[in-house]
Amino acid sequence: IDEGFAAAGGYVRNHKGEWIIGFARYLGNCSVLEAELWGILDGLNLTVDRCFQKVFIQTDNIEAIKLSWKIIWESPILPLLEEFIRQLKR
Repeated sequence: IDEGFAAAGGYVRNHKGEWIIGFARYLGNCSVLEAELWGILDGLNLTVDRCFQKVFIQTDNIEAIKLSWKIIWESPILPLLEEFIRQLKR
């Protein structure tokens, strides 16, 4: 399924792999890639809010991984990707 009603979520663990906090949000109608990127962005925002200094992002979505290294400038989801990159640089 490429598009449909979606939710994003994830969790934050410490260096021992122990759960710290989880998060989730309903996104409505969007692609799998958009949902994955929103989940990553929400996780980054959560770690920034909690002042974590070192963050390791893990995803199984190969497209999200590719986009973290190469931005497609004509993409309709460019604003989301730009915010994703800004958060990575913080």
